[in-house]
Amino acid sequence: MMVTQPPTGQRADLVAPEIRGLVLVEWVDSTSNGAWQHRREAVRKAGCSRCCTVGMVLSASADSLTLLQSVSLGTDEVDATFSIPRAAITRIRRLEVRHGH
Repeated sequence: MMVTQPPTGQRADLVAPEIRGLVLVEWVDSTSNGAWQHRREAVRKAGCSRCCTVGMVLSASADSLTLLQSVSLGTDEVDATFSIPRAAITRIRRLEVRHGH
């Protein structure tokens, strides 16, 4: 697989809803810690998780990007969908699949 970059200057939240194919999505997620701890330790651990998800684009809207893991060939059935809020997406990279050597 070869990763191709979005057009120069294009932000992930501005990618056209028509985007299709295999993509790598970088996004941030909230974190939490429900245990008692010293304030300094809580400050040291504070921050968001940086995440990366690869999948085929099922749908895209102004609010979210939905990926899927599997497609049943010859049918219209899909499996393992995953929606990411657009506000959390930091980058979308289209992946190109090359067959052969």
